[in-house]
Amino acid sequence: MVEAVGASPNAHASSAIEQSSATSAAKANVDNPEGRAILDRFAKAGHMLGNHTWSHRGYNSVEPGWFGQDILKNEAFLKSWSNYRKMF
Repeated sequence: MVEAVGASPNAHASSAIEQSSATSAAKANVDNPEGRAILDRFAKAGHMLGNHTWSHRGYNSVEPGWFGQDILKNEAFLKSWSNYRKMF
């Protein structure tokens, strides 16, 4: 998605929010140089970064306190990007 959407954010007068989780079945782990480079490209293209938890576990599969800590862990990772936005 980064290459398709991030290459030219203004080409279609739209933008996107990359909801990042450090580990997700849909994409590679972002807590590594390659993953950070992907988020860098997305950010440099003008898109916001949002928090989609660190481990991508479902809310109903863990205790609420654990889930909250998982969100905070990912927030700590993402806040170094200037276009990270805390949405909720």
